[in-house]
Amino acid sequence: MDINSNIKELDISLFNYEYLDPGLTKAEMSKNDTQFVLHLLNQKEPLKILEIGVAAGGTSYYILNNMSENARLFSVDISQTFYRNPDKEVGYIAKELCNEQQLTKWTTYFGCDIIDCIDSIGDGIDFLIIDTVHSMPGEFLSFLVSLPHLNNNAMVILHDIHLNYLSPRATDSYCTTLLFSVVSSNNKYIIRDQISNIGAFSIDATTSDNIFNIFHALFISWSYYPDFDMIRYSQYINQFYSERCSFYFEQCISRQKFIVHEKNSIKNNLVKVIIKKILATKLNKLAQRIYFQVK
Repeated sequence: MDINSNIKELDISLFNYEYLDPGLTKAEMSKNDTQFVLHLLNQKEPLKILEIGVAAGGTSYYILNNMSENARLFSVDISQTFYRNPDKEVGYIAKELCNEQQLTKWTTYFGCDIIDCIDSIGDGIDFLIIDTVHSMPGEFLSFLVSLPHLNNNAMVILHDIHLNYLSPRATDSYCTTLLFSVVSSNNKYIIRDQISNIGAFSIDATTSDNIFNIFHALFISWSYYPDFDMIRYSQYINQFYSERCSFYFEQCISRQKFIVHEKNSIKNNLVKVIIKKILATKLNKLAQRIYFQVK
C-alpha cells in the first residue's frame, strides 16, 4: 500500500559543506545534522535567524560562516556558562573562531529565557533552530513563544527528535519528536536512509489553523516544571492565542505543576527511605562487630 506523507527525506550525501573537527567546534550536532542545517540555510537564504539553545556555540559558528551577507543571527540560551564546562562561556567557540565582521552580525541573549527577550528580537524571523532541554515541556514553550514572530514560510529546525530512541539514558527526551509529530505543516524534512535525529518544517496556514494540537499535546506528562515565572507565559499565550488555547494552557500548567511536585515528593521520600535502610543496615553490622569484640 502506498503511503502519502508530507515528510520529505533529504539525501545529505549530495551536500558537502565545510565541517570542522568536532573536537574544535564542540558542535552538539553530528556532521550529517550540520549538513542538513546548512543545506536548508542555503536554500532559504534567511535574513533573520533565531537560535534557541547555544551551548558551546558550534552551530552558531556554522550559521555565521554560511548565512547570507545581509543576514543577522540572534542566539538565546538560558545559561551563561557552557553546561559541559562551567569555566567556559556559552557560545565561546563562535567567539573564538569567527572574525570580527561575522561577530557584528551576531546578537546574543545569554542567561535568560526566550520569553525574556523575544520582544527585543522582534518580528520577521524567517529561520528558527530550537535545540534545548528535549524534555517536556521545553521545546513546546520555546516554539509557542516564537511562533507569533515568525514569517509565513519560515523554516523551523528541531534537533534531537529521536534522542529518546538513540540514547538509553535519555528515555524522557521525547519533547522534540512529539512537537515535530503534532505540529501541522505541508512541508516537513528529515534525513534519508537513517533514523534522522533532526527534522524541519515550514510555517504555513495549516500551522496556525491546527495550533490547538500543540496545546493538546502539552497535557502529556512533564519531566520538570520550569523554574521561571509561568505567569508570564500565561499572559503571553492569552495575548497571542485564542481563548480556547489560553484556557487549555491554564488548566495544563496548573495540573502539571501539581503532578511534577508530587512526583518529586515521592522520589525524595523514596530516597530518604532507602538512605534510612542503608544506615540502619550499616549500624546493625557495626553494633554486631562491637558486640562480638566486647564479648
